[in-house]
Amino acid sequence: MQNAVNGAATKPGIERAAPRKLRKRIGSTTIEVSIRFSETSTESYEDKLLRLMVREAKSQPSDVPQTKLTADGTEEL
Repeated sequence: MQNAVNGAATKPGIERAAPRKLRKRIGSTTIEVSIRFSETSTESYEDKLLRLMVREAKSQPSDVPQTKLTADGTEEL
């Protein structure tokens, strides 16, 4: 069965809550974002955002030299 809202497959007899929508107008453009979280998830909102930000940061090439702290607290390349 297809979800009428976004076409995603759903199990028969299970109703989903309507997604929360955020709207932002920038000049003559209106941006609308729909947010939906699983009601059965054990991951908090903060945990999910942190996981997504870490994954995104790891996937981006860095032009900043990577350093690490030594035992005496100094940085080395």
